[in-house]
Amino acid sequence: MSFQSKRTRQAARATCPEPLEPRQLLSGTLVVNGTSGSDVIHIAQSGSTVTVTKNGSETTKTGVGSVLVNAGNGNDRVYADSGVKVPLVLKGDAGNDSLVGGAGPDRLYGGTGSDTLAGGAGDDVLVTLGDGTARDRLTGGSGHDNFWLDANGADAMTDLSSSDYYHKVASFDSYRISRSGKVTTIPVPASLAGQDLAEPVVSSYARGFRDFSDHPLFPSTGPSEADVEQNFAADCYFLAPTSSLAKIAPQRLTDRIVDLGDGTYAVNFLRDDENHFVRVDGDLAVDSAGAPFYAGLGREGSIWTAVLEKAWAFFRKGAGTYASTDYGRISEPYNAFGVATPSGAFSAAVFGSNGGMLNTIGSYLAKGYSVVYSTKNTQPAGSKVRANHVVLVDRVVRDSRGNATAIVLRDQIKTDLPTVKDGKSDGYVTLTAAQASAWMEAVKWVKV
Repeated sequence: MSFQSKRTRQAARATCPEPLEPRQLLSGTLVVNGTSGSDVIHIAQSGSTVTVTKNGSETTKTGVGSVLVNAGNGNDRVYADSGVKVPLVLKGDAGNDSLVGGAGPDRLYGGTGSDTLAGGAGDDVLVTLGDGTARDRLTGGSGHDNFWLDANGADAMTDLSSSDYYHKVASFDSYRISRSGKVTTIPVPASLAGQDLAEPVVSSYARGFRDFSDHPLFPSTGPSEADVEQNFAADCYFLAPTSSLAKIAPQRLTDRIVDLGDGTYAVNFLRDDENHFVRVDGDLAVDSAGAPFYAGLGREGSIWTAVLEKAWAFFRKGAGTYASTDYGRISEPYNAFGVATPSGAFSAAVFGSNGGMLNTIGSYLAKGYSVVYSTKNTQPAGSKVRANHVVLVDRVVRDSRGNATAIVLRDQIKTDLPTVKDGKSDGYVTLTAAQASAWMEAVKWVKV
């Protein structure tokens, strides 16, 4: 099986034709391409019917799940009525553009030029990175909005509130890639032009790379623990806390991971209270079947876990290898996401009894804490958990009197050991209080 090369992908972007009329994709996304001139594109919605008017020409479609507008060159005006609820992706491209979203979770990309972006109602993402000294204006509107703008002072947020999140990006971290004892430093461009970026060094068992940038970054309902799948990296210390955050505080992730609109993505990590921005493209190492070799795809084919893991391969040790993601401290991902170092216990005796441990874990979960469970380096015959492993604590099982009797763990490897006899092989395993106590190395918890 052959997989699309990065060179082919870049060429495909460059030679894609620009139809003058909207077209309907099988995915339910209505794609509208502008002209090289200054376009006026209006989006309206009535019930399940979406109407797009482009330069006076009207097109009506039903069953539309989302709308993508590529305005193209020129000083374009793209605006949606306030009643438009389907998600919108509005790309201004070159020119001084005006983009106005609707009432849904929209994504607006200014492109080059001095642009005016207004998200409208809903939780919106507004991106005006990489166009130098152009003076962009970003207005989120109501909802939890996420701003990504240049740090040089030329861009301005007009309605930033405590419910919003913003990133002022001066530059992206350069890659340091260690290969055969030699470290190469590669600058990462700030301009958003669909560049093919360098890749981390992968295992010799991987079978090349495949472009997944046509997949959604997040599922339509946002990230959850169900999206996190560990494959051929020994990074359970990273993925278990990540899956816990996805379960209890997904906004921690959506605030810090963004689709830049050009087939590349950015992740905002913290180190010593300093922001770092790591940009990667959508090329992922694959196995012989063309599936991701490292972190797997999430619901709806989403790639946020794989993008995050790829960025971590560059950021964690500055080595630019997936091997550098192997083995680590549970505190590392929490701190990188702006969460405090977790507390922990290494024995159920700390809680007074095995049942007391489960009751305490249950109380932490009820208060919105992130809780993970790590296992001892060796496990006895009959153990239901993998040795030297970290997993998410999903929930506590209680009896009719409210006493905790068991704990449910989710292993992000997603396959059960033969000792688990629930017939599902989905990574979920239920342990009694005695089992949880006997097989644990530690339990870690932190308020998010």
